[in-house]
Formats: sequence, C-alpha cells, structure tokens
Amino acid sequence: VYPGTKTLADGAHPAAAGDVLEVYSLGLGLTTPRVEAGVASPFATADVRPRVRIGALEAEVTFAGLVPGLAGVYQVNLKVPAGLTPGYQPLRWINSDGSLSGTSGIHVR
Repeated sequence: VYPGTKTLADGAHPAAAGDVLEVYSLGLGLTTPRVEAGVASPFATADVRPRVRIGALEAEVTFAGLVPGLAGVYQVNLKVPAGLTPGYQPLRWINSDGSLSGTSGIHVR
C-alpha cells in the first residue's frame, strides 16, 4: 500500500524503485514499549527489524512497529529496490535461518 492511502502496488499502480510502501503483518515479535497480547497498541517499534525481499532483491526496511489502535498488527515500511524486472514480483519475509516465507507480492514498473 502506498503510504497514507489504500492504493495497492498492483498492475494499475505499479511501484517504482525508491518508492516506500506500507506492508501489514502479524507476529513480528517484541516491541518497545512492550504491549500485552490482545491489547490495542500505542505507538511501539519492533525490537528486531524484519528483512523483506521483493523478487530477488532485499528491500530496505525503514520502519517496523505496531499500528496504533489495533491489536497485534504490525506496519513495515520498505523501500522498493532498484533493478527489479517490471511486472509482478513476490514479496517474501526473510527468516532468521535465511529461508523465505509469505505469499504476497507487488507490481513494479
């Protein structure tokens, strides 16, 4: 999603290198300040910054934390890397063991 909008980086609105996108996720771990499970969150940043790959390239994560007012929902802001082939690119989380997970993607131009 483009920041501050509900616009997806889809075929009609492909992202360009350098664009910052918001990705929403669950289960990214502890935050500062700590927030109890099931409690609507204040502003809280993730203690460990996640790693994300778009296509074959790692994206720069510029922010990761809980979404204020929601319970357990994280927002991850990432910058689309240069050098991606235009079209659909899978978006994958890079796990601590180097494996990949996730089933979403974006379109790039």
